[in-house]
Amino acid sequence: MQCPKCGFVQPEGTVECGKCGVIMAKAMRAASRPAPPAPPAAAPLSTATTPSPEAEPEKRPAPLALIGLLLIVAAAAAWWLNFPSSSGLFPDSYVNSRHQFALTPPREWLQLTPENFKQLIEEYKDRFPKELRSLITKPGFEVSFVRIPASPEEFTPSLNIVVIPMKQNLPPLTGADKDEAVKSITTELKKHIKDYTMESSSIVEVDGLASLQIMGSAPLTVILEPSKPVMSEKGAFGLQHVVGHSQAVMRTFTLRSEQLMVPGRKRAYVISYTADEGGFAEVAPVFRSVTGSFRVMERPPRFGPVVMGALNGGIIGAGIYVFYIFVGRVMIALSNRP
Repeated sequence: MQCPKCGFVQPEGTVECGKCGVIMAKAMRAASRPAPPAPPAAAPLSTATTPSPEAEPEKRPAPLALIGLLLIVAAAAAWWLNFPSSSGLFPDSYVNSRHQFALTPPREWLQLTPENFKQLIEEYKDRFPKELRSLITKPGFEVSFVRIPASPEEFTPSLNIVVIPMKQNLPPLTGADKDEAVKSITTELKKHIKDYTMESSSIVEVDGLASLQIMGSAPLTVILEPSKPVMSEKGAFGLQHVVGHSQAVMRTFTLRSEQLMVPGRKRAYVISYTADEGGFAEVAPVFRSVTGSFRVMERPPRFGPVVMGALNGGIIGAGIYVFYIFVGRVMIALSNRP
């Protein structure tokens, strides 16, 4: 047998190796055991990092262009709500820059203003309607258009515009407050027009704005020829004295009138149409044409004060927040520049 430790060959049954002295049985058992497996080689270190499946994607801040666009949209919305634009003007429109309105005047009708009415009264004398003289001198009168009749016995159709300044904008006209407005305007008309009768009222649109329309009528007595003194025959010394007066020549017209109250920015426009009942049908198309051409160049906000306050507050708050983000992004961009 051979020693598993030193390889010395010796007789069978030997207990100890004759050369190295190892116990043969113990050395044989140790030699028959399998060798333990070698440990696995260590993997080389890597500098790359593996992303965690639970990691959230990085949130990138909004670009400056998008923030700037949001600011422009907020400003445009505020302008659209608070400063509505009027429809386009018609060619040859009469434009009142002081009170910001325009209309297409009737052709061949006389235009009266506070600046030229004295000259026109002198030019047309008795043909000039006496009922207009008091209106022209009243506060708020802006312009009137009249059709001078062929004779003093005919009534003069007229179109008048009065502007009423206001401390705040009129609220949008609805059916709920129409009756109250009609009562107020009718009361004023009765102060200036004797025996005025309101016939109908409605809400109509003028230049896209809800406006109040009132139709009415009233009798008007016009003195065509005043009473004159009647003199006696000449006496012995050529003297005369008044013995009486001639009968005045008068005529009573039944007038039809229409008033339109149109809202503007901190003002109201009152458009009045007046004509004799017999000739109203003839001039009604002229009145309709003027109403259709009327333009309010400084318009009230699109909604009432409560709704506009809420909308403007929301837009201002959003605009401040977006502007704060915009300034922050600009500062970051400037700080990162080399």
